[in-house]
Order: sequence, then structure tokens, then C-alpha cells
Amino acid sequence: MKKLIAILLLLVFIPVVNAQSNFDIGAVSIEQLQEILSNQAIEVPESARSLVKSDERINLIITDTRELNVILKNYKAVSINEGKLEDSTVDIIATKNAVNTMSTTDDQKGSLTELINNGEIQVKPKGFFGKLKIGFAKLFLKFL
Repeated sequence: MKKLIAILLLLVFIPVVNAQSNFDIGAVSIEQLQEILSNQAIEVPESARSLVKSDERINLIITDTRELNVILKNYKAVSINEGKLEDSTVDIIATKNAVNTMSTTDDQKGSLTELINNGEIQVKPKGFFGKLKIGFAKLFLKFL
């Protein structure tokens, strides 16, 4: 379970690495996001690597706000850009409220579980095995 939470936090909330209590994902420029990425080594934790491939192409869709794409190479986030990738391997859809909640909460695990369970965060992997992994992880989240 900690693996799922670690990877979801990494994948969904790369833009909020330096979040503040008044964080607004719509107000942060792509240049600021790219600077955060270049100044910090953002990497999938060893414990979470069984949930993702070493190279992923992720669409992060924040409803009614913006669409971003993140590319992982060898488990490291190497780029973040505006727009969706046509050949993504995972789509993550989150509400603006979910991003803001995660950027200000003291209980990230509890908040993440609640946001996934109420549908404010959705992880949609492409491919059979990715869907299977996420399906099992969501099932376990319901029992937390």
C-alpha cells in the first residue's frame, strides 16, 4: 500500500513539490514547474518501482485547469511540459481541489486515499498489466 501511495504522490503531484499553503496549480507557469524539476532529483522510490516501468509517459490532467505531461526515464522525471502526449502510458486525472488538498494537507496518505475513493483522483494506465496493478491497488485502498 505504501508503494501505491508513494508512486501516486510522485506521479500526480510533481508540480506541487514546493507547494505552499496558497498553492494554485493554474497560476504556476510551466517554466516554474520545469525549474522545480531541474533543481530537484525527482525519482520513483525503489519500493515503488514494481508498480511502474522505468520509462513512462504520463499525462496529468487537472480538470478545468491544465494538462501536463511528465516523462520518466530510468525511473527519473526528466521533463514536464504543457499538453497531453498522444502516446502516453498512464493518464492521471485530478480535480483542482484534489491538487490543492494534497498541497496543503498534513495527512497525505489519508487525503490521497479519500480523494481516490471519491473519484477526485483517477489513475488510468494503458495496457493490461498496468490496469491490473492499479485495479488491485484501488481495491486495497478501500480497506484502509
